[in-house]
Amino acid sequence: MITEELPAYGFNCEFGYSSQKTICRWEHDGRLDLKWAVLTSKTGPIQDHTGDGNFIYSQADENQKGKVARLISPIVNPQNSAHCMTFWYHMSGPHVGTLRIKLRYPSPEEYDQVLLTLSGNQGNCWKEGRVLLHKSVKHYQVVVEGEIGKGNGGIAVDDINIDNHIAQEECRKSNDAGNEIAEEEPDINQTGWVTHQPGQDGVRVPYLNQKLNAMQNDQIIKELDQWIKQLNQWNNESTLQIDSK
Repeated sequence: MITEELPAYGFNCEFGYSSQKTICRWEHDGRLDLKWAVLTSKTGPIQDHTGDGNFIYSQADENQKGKVARLISPIVNPQNSAHCMTFWYHMSGPHVGTLRIKLRYPSPEEYDQVLLTLSGNQGNCWKEGRVLLHKSVKHYQVVVEGEIGKGNGGIAVDDINIDNHIAQEECRKSNDAGNEIAEEEPDINQTGWVTHQPGQDGVRVPYLNQKLNAMQNDQIIKELDQWIKQLNQWNNESTLQIDSK
């Protein structure tokens, strides 16, 4: 079961009401030129998930295609149990862009881990997204990233929540497909499986495949180099144990 103790203060956010706009204790990525816009149900192209209130929005724009906006959570403390992050998203229109949920670790040597990717038109309605945050021995932050598409429409996100007491099995279910997915638990240092939905197929793929797909070539080389170093370290440790005998 999901623990009742929250790993981060101020993680939940509904982005305020009407003119009282807020991103709560989340922050924009200061390294980027683009930021998520906080829109209201009255001024935005769509209504808030609950019908009234605010949400964050990333507008598709051919001139800005490929650029990203990121919202970064408060630091999540190391935890001994898993948590289920839920949120609502609206992605309607051709070439609307890509929404990613990532983890960011404090070490500059570790790049962001992609937990979930949603691309293209997901239908003209709000849908619930779920991401399982596995127990971790390290601090991390959650990143909500919107990549600008070249078409019409945009990406909207609302009601980010971790205080939901959803069991791990329920959190792993594919919401669109409605089928329970049986997958092995990742290692303790891995943080969640990936749901890849190029359309509305709800197909689940393992963490590693999605991670490689999301990385650039130099990132893949860096990742492989880290794996080789880790394997060499394990090999050296095994040799030392044999020699000591």
